[in-house]
Amino acid sequence: MDRFHVVPDEEKAHPPDERRFFRVDGPEVDEEMTAIPYTYKEESSVKALSSDITQRKSFPGDLYRSREAIEALLNASTELAFLLDTRGNFIELNQAIAVKLGDSIERLRGTSAFDYIPRDVACYRRAQFEKVLRTGKSVRFEDERKGRIFDNSMCPVVSDDGRVEGVAVFARDITETKLAEQRVNLEKQKFQAIAEHGPCGMGMLDNQGTVIYLNPKFQEIMGYSLQDIPDEEHWFRAVHPDPAIRSKIYENWKRRLRRLAPGESASEILSVVCKSGNVKTISFKIMVLDSGERIISLEDITDRVAAERVLKESEQRYRRLFEDSPISLWEEDFSAVKSYLENLKGSGVTDFREYFEKNPDAVVECAGMVKVLDVNRATLDLYEADSKNELLQDLSKVFVKESLGGFREGLIRIAEGNTEFEAESVNVSLMGNLKHVSVRIIVAPGFEENLSKIIVAVLDITDRKRAEESLKASLREKEVLLSEIHHRVKNNLQIISSLLRLQSRNIPDPDYKRIFMESQDRVQSMALMHEDLYESRDLGNVDFRGYVNRLVNNLFLSYGIDQSRINFQSEIDRVSIGIDTAVPCGLITNELISNSLKHAFPHNGAGEIGVALKSTGEGRFELSVWDNGIGMGQGLDLEQAQTLGFRLVTTLTRQLRGKIVMDQGPGSRLIISFSA
Repeated sequence: MDRFHVVPDEEKAHPPDERRFFRVDGPEVDEEMTAIPYTYKEESSVKALSSDITQRKSFPGDLYRSREAIEALLNASTELAFLLDTRGNFIELNQAIAVKLGDSIERLRGTSAFDYIPRDVACYRRAQFEKVLRTGKSVRFEDERKGRIFDNSMCPVVSDDGRVEGVAVFARDITETKLAEQRVNLEKQKFQAIAEHGPCGMGMLDNQGTVIYLNPKFQEIMGYSLQDIPDEEHWFRAVHPDPAIRSKIYENWKRRLRRLAPGESASEILSVVCKSGNVKTISFKIMVLDSGERIISLEDITDRVAAERVLKESEQRYRRLFEDSPISLWEEDFSAVKSYLENLKGSGVTDFREYFEKNPDAVVECAGMVKVLDVNRATLDLYEADSKNELLQDLSKVFVKESLGGFREGLIRIAEGNTEFEAESVNVSLMGNLKHVSVRIIVAPGFEENLSKIIVAVLDITDRKRAEESLKASLREKEVLLSEIHHRVKNNLQIISSLLRLQSRNIPDPDYKRIFMESQDRVQSMALMHEDLYESRDLGNVDFRGYVNRLVNNLFLSYGIDQSRINFQSEIDRVSIGIDTAVPCGLITNELISNSLKHAFPHNGAGEIGVALKSTGEGRFELSVWDNGIGMGQGLDLEQAQTLGFRLVTTLTRQLRGKIVMDQGPGSRLIISFSA
C-alpha cells in the first residue's frame, strides 16, 4: 500500500520525520511522524499522524496505507473528521460524523458524503472538493446547514509521487462561537458609541497592559494620544513625573489590579499631570472584562474638588460663626410640617389663618413635627441647658401655651410661601423661667422646596419687655396726669368765660359789652381745644376737623346766627396737628369766622362761610377761611390794621412762622400757609 500524508492551508505538510523507538518488551519500532498544520480564527494548530513503518523499513519500496493509524487520528478529533476518496466517498470517518449522520461507521464507508447534505450545500462543497483534487492545495470555507454554521477545512492526501489520492475533511460547528462574536461585536459597537460621545474619558487596555483605545474625551481631558501612552507604564510615567510618587502609585495600582476578578471594578481619586503640564484631579475607574481586557474611565473633577474645598471651608466658617454667635441659633427640620401644609392645600384649605384659629390642636401637632438638628452655645445659656442633647429632637421642652401664638404666625407665613419672617413669642427655659423672645426664621438657601434646613435666631427680649411694661405704666400715669391738666385748664377757662359773661351783663355800653363777648369767645375757643384733648385718646394731637365744627357751632350760638340763613362749609382733611399748632390755628379761625359773622352779611343777609385745612406735602399745611359776603374792602393792609382781631391774626401767623395772603375776589378769603 502507498504511504500518504495531509497538506493543509495551501502548503505542503512538513516532510515526514522518521524515528526509532525501543519498546519495553524488547523489539525496536520505526515510526513516521507527519505534522498537519491548520489555522482557526488566527490561531495556529497542528494535527499529527504517527505511522508504524517498521514493516516498510523491513521491505523497502513497499508502499501501503495504515488504516488503523488514520482511524485513530480521526477518532481522536473532537471535530467532524473524515477521509474521502477522489469520488467523494467515505474512506474513513470518526464517530462524531457517524453520530451526526445517524448511522454506523461501517455502513457509511463507501457511500458519498454529498448525499447526506442539502443540494445547494452539496453543490458548493463538491466544488470545493474538486478544487482540492485539481490544485492539490487545501481550502477553507464556512457554510450554514439547518441554522448551524460550520468551519470547513479540506486538505489533499498525496502519495509519494505527488498524486492526490484523497481529501481529508475537518468540519467544526462554530455556531456558538459566531453568536458570541456577534454579541462581542455588538457590545464593542455599543461601547464605542458610548465612548465616542460620552461625557467621560474612556479607554481600553488588553490583558498585557497595552492601550488599544482612547476616546476623544480622554484626549481632551488629558491631552495624551495613543502614541503618547502606548501602555500603562508610559501612562504612569507621563501623569506622575516624580519617580518616588510614581513608584508608590504604580505598585499600589498593580496590587489592586491583581485582586480584581473579571466583572469587578476599582476606583480612586488621583492628582495627575496633563500633557500641557497642568495638574488635574480625576476620578479614575477600571473594570476587568472576562477576556482579561480592561476598561478605564476618568472624569475631570478638578473644579468639583475645588468647589467642595471652598464649600468645606465655608461650612467650617459657618460652624464657627454658628457656635460662637452671641445670639441663640437653632437648626431645625420643617420637612414634615411642609408635607402637612401641602396636604391641607390639597384638601382645599386656602385661608390658613382661619384654619389654625379654628383648629388650635393642629398648631400643637405641627409643633411636634419640627425636628431640632443643632443648637449653639448661646442657646444652652439662654435656655439654661447643660448639653445640646437636652434641646435636640423637638420643641416641647421650651414651648408653653403662650408660644403657640408666634408659632401659628410662622405656620401661616410658611403656608403663604415666605422664606423669611419675624415674630415675638414666649418660651420657657429648662429651669422653668419664662423668656420673652424675638424669633427670626430663615429658610436656608437650597432648602426652599422641602424646608429640611431652617435657621432660627432667638433674641432674649425679656429685659426689654419688662422695660416696655414699666414705660407703658409710666406713660399711662403721665397720660392720666396730662388729661387731668387739660381738664383743669378747660375748667379754668370755662370759669373765666363765665366770669366774662356775668360781667358783661352789668355793662350798659354796647361797645364794651361786645368787647367782653369777643374775649369770652376767644377764651371759649381755647377751652374747647383742651376739652377735645381731654376727651381724645391722643393727648398730643388735635382732630382739627371735629374741633372746627364744634367751634363754629358755638360761634353761631354766641352771635345768634340762624344756620338756615348762613351755611357753613368744612373742607378740612382728616389730619391731626399738635397742640402748639392747633391753639393758634383755632384762635385764627375763631377771629376770622367771628369777623365774617359780624360784618360779611349786613341787614341779616344770607350767605356762606367756610374753613379749609389741607396738607400740601413735606410737612406744610394751608389754612383758608372765606365767605361770600360784602368783602373787606379794597386796600386793606392786615399788617397795618388797628383792630384787635386782625392784629391777633397777624401775630398768631408769625407765631406759626407762616405767611398770610388775602384774596380780593368776591367776598373775602384769607389763606395762611405754615409748617407743622
